[in-house]
Amino acid sequence: MTHKGSCQCGAIAIEVTGEPALAAHCHCLDCQKSGGAGHLSFAFYPEAQVKVTGELTRYASKTDAGNMMTRSFCPVCGSRILGESDGVPGMTGVALGVLDESDDIAPAMSFYAKRLRKWDHLAEAIPAFDELPPRK
Repeated sequence: MTHKGSCQCGAIAIEVTGEPALAAHCHCLDCQKSGGAGHLSFAFYPEAQVKVTGELTRYASKTDAGNMMTRSFCPVCGSRILGESDGVPGMTGVALGVLDESDDIAPAMSFYAKRLRKWDHLAEAIPAFDELPPRK
């Protein structure tokens, strides 16, 4: 399985191969502020399965869990492309909205439901965790 996409202006291209390890909605304050929405939706892949063409701008900050989260975005149009946390080394979160065709990638859970805005809604029929889900 291969999915291709780009930022809004086309300066950044992305290609992911294989099945994601997980797809999820995140309602944390970091995702809300960096995305300007109630939540962001990501598919998480081993970094070797993610190919980016173009120069990304990165911004890092500490998460609620104490990890460093690095957000990568297009320096021209500002589209959020990737998210990487040192709490999950080797994995890259790809913003589902930048993929041209992502209807076959279904988020399986929501994170940080405790941060849910009253005007946003949790996806039905998938688990919602107040913080990060337990690790296996």
